[in-house]
Order: sequence, then C-alpha cells, then structure tokens
Amino acid sequence: MEKLLVPQNPSSFSYEDSIKFCYEILKNNYENFPLRFFFIDDKLMDDLASVYAFCRGVDFLGDEAKGNRLEKLKLWEKELSMLFTEKTRIPIFIALKKTILKHNLDILPFKKLIKANILDQSKKLYANISEVMDYCRYSANPVGEIVLNILGYKSKKNISLSNKICSALQITNFLQDIKIDKKKGRVYLPLDIMKKHSIGIDSFEEKYVFDNKSFHDFDNFLKEMVLYNRTLYDDGEKLVHNLKKRQAILIQVFVDSGRNILDKIERNKHKILVDKPKTNKLEKIFIIAKAIVKISILK
Repeated sequence: MEKLLVPQNPSSFSYEDSIKFCYEILKNNYENFPLRFFFIDDKLMDDLASVYAFCRGVDFLGDEAKGNRLEKLKLWEKELSMLFTEKTRIPIFIALKKTILKHNLDILPFKKLIKANILDQSKKLYANISEVMDYCRYSANPVGEIVLNILGYKSKKNISLSNKICSALQITNFLQDIKIDKKKGRVYLPLDIMKKHSIGIDSFEEKYVFDNKSFHDFDNFLKEMVLYNRTLYDDGEKLVHNLKKRQAILIQVFVDSGRNILDKIERNKHKILVDKPKTNKLEKIFIIAKAIVKISILK
C-alpha cells in the first residue's frame, strides 16, 4: 500500500490511475461500514473513494508505515498545501484534487486529519474526556464534515450534529480497540475516569492478570464511558431530520452501526479485552434494512 502514498513522477499518473488506486485501497481496507448501496449516488462514489483513500492513507502513515512516520506525515502535509499551486506527486491526490474542486471543499478538514496522526507520534495519553474530545476534533469530525459537504450540506448546525456522531464513532472505536491501541503505545481513554474506577494503563498489557475486583472495576469504567458515548449518538442522530431521504439513510446506517458495536461492548463488558466486538454480515444487512424503514417512516 505504501507505494500508493509516496511522491512519484507526476506525469506517470492519470485521473483514471489515481481513482483506481483509491478503489483498491477502499476494497482492501474498508470493513466497518458499507458504502456501495442504492442510497449512495453513483456520481459521488469516486469522490467518497478518494476521500476514504486519503483518510486511510493518513492512518497508514501514522500507524503502519516503515521508517520515520512523522517525516512522511509532514511530507503529506506539504503536498496537500501545494495541491493547487503545483502538480501533486502523490498518486491518490490526483483524484482527491478533483473531488475538492468539484465540491468546493475547504482544505482545513484534510489538514486536521494529518494533524491527528502527527499528534499520535508524540501524545500517548489523555488526561480527561475534554482531551479525548479535542483529539476527535482532528481525527474523526473532519471526515463527517467532508462527507456532508460532498452530499451538499454545509450549514454550521448540520456540521455540529455530524461532529457528535463522528466523535461517538471514534470513542466507540477506542473502546473496541483498547488492547490494539495499547500495543501501539497509546491509550485514548480519559485517565481521570480510569483512575476513578481504579484502572491503570498497565491493565491493558497482554501480561496483565485480572482478578474479580479488577474486572468489576473495568466493567464500571465501561458503564460510564458507554453512557457518555450513547449520549453523543442520541444528540447527533438529530442530523437525519435535516437531510433528504437517501442521505438520511446513509447517516442512520453509520449511527446504528456504531450503536451496534456499543451495545456489544455494554453487553460483553470486560470480555471485549480478549474478544473484540465486531459486526457480522447478517447484522450489517439488518442495520441497513432497519435504517431504510426508520427513515422511510420519518420522511
């Protein structure tokens, strides 16, 4: 994958090559939410694929790339800043540039996504929920803003509601991937709430042995985090009332997919540390069907 993310000879790639790379990245990495369904306008699929490829590319550089990750992220930041003054040397940026021009997108949300991964190279712990939410403003919320803008919605009210959904999805992911993130040296959970429930960061080490008390403490910690997380979904879901039917179904699917994982976290409690909660194919179909019915009644 890394070969698609590094600067190359700009004359070697056409838009067709670039969008092909974007779909390749989408196909090989997209797991959590379905995109190719009738409620997505075919005319927007190339745009969404280019945005996804950018987001996945930034995450790859921040988490998986070999060598100096910070240097590579800074290079992407520089290339993004020069996107409209020089011919980009990064293959997937060719498709991204067309998407940005087509929908008159602000470049700032894309820069924020890079900044989130730059922060990851140095910031490993988060003191409280305010710091976690601040991180979400860079790592998750820009994605919702970009997608809404592509769908034709640019009001501050809609972006604000989208931010709550995106932050909710990000926190659900943090709860879902506690041990995975710890292996990367990071804990994206509020230390003050962990401390309140007698949970230390060493609890997420593979070698840590839980006893009944520590399991109970962890379950109480999860209960508080799930409650906070659920409130974000409930508040953000109001967004669907402001959208047309097709777009509302898409957002409802994202909300309900996140809630599905959150329900499993709440139900399985400390077992999530050894068995990561996931959504299976049958559940995805049910989520989509439920969203269609719910929005059809609403609209």
